[in-house]
Amino acid sequence: MHRWGKFQQSVRSTTAIGAVCVGVALVGAITACAADSPGADTVPSTSAVPSTLPADNTTALEIVVGVEGEPKITVASLSVDDAGVASGTGYLAESTRAASAAALLDDPAVVKRLVEGPPADQMCTEIYGGPDIATVTGTLGGQAVNASFHRNNGCGIADWELFLPLLTRSHWDGAGRLYQRGESPIAVAAGTTFSIELESNPTTGYEWVVQVSDTSVVTAGASTYLPPADVKPGAGGYQRIAFTAASAGTATITLEYRRSFEPATTPAVDTVTYDVTVKGDVTVKG
Repeated sequence: MHRWGKFQQSVRSTTAIGAVCVGVALVGAITACAADSPGADTVPSTSAVPSTLPADNTTALEIVVGVEGEPKITVASLSVDDAGVASGTGYLAESTRAASAAALLDDPAVVKRLVEGPPADQMCTEIYGGPDIATVTGTLGGQAVNASFHRNNGCGIADWELFLPLLTRSHWDGAGRLYQRGESPIAVAAGTTFSIELESNPTTGYEWVVQVSDTSVVTAGASTYLPPADVKPGAGGYQRIAFTAASAGTATITLEYRRSFEPATTPAVDTVTYDVTVKGDVTVKG
């Protein structure tokens, strides 16, 4: 394996895993429980996604995240060189995110899960966490990886949470698809809803301000703040903003992270844009 250097932070989440996997030993829980419900092995195909990873990298992974029925929402890649320096594309393009994902791979149990898959004899609770599915393919320390993930039972949810630095948060908000940083463009059907979720910390006075280039195509709805699960003083969470695909066409959503009390001429400290294509027409029921 590689010399991970500065990427030695712990990213284990065995407590959450033990709560949702029934009758699983600690090491077995860390490696995640096997899917035991119909459709658990339905994962997005990566065959149509050309790899952008260097062929000579011994740790080179490509991740496809989607939802059942509409496989691909976002694609990312992660590579780690012989010096332990991580880099990525898509939602892993930021150096801190790539480093966090690389640090996860320092756990031997994580490596075992990616290379060998989940154990085949695990018992899982009947908890549904959403239609999220994902595949991770490539090489890890020179070993072939072809792993799949889901959230349709307790073991799958725990598995996903363990691999969160690599897979990102759930792409389902209970009503529609959920997009995060680096997941543009967005393609949705007219009449449907979707959400965008970005890191936010209201204790600093900042919040995401929304602008939509064509409100006849996309309209913005409610904004909700989601506090972190591990509440600490000053810790940030996420701001989730709902949108409706009103009619066929294209629009650009611009989100600026700024303080409401500052002049409009003050530059935003962060700006994220999404190109949205809305397909079809809304069906009017008589």
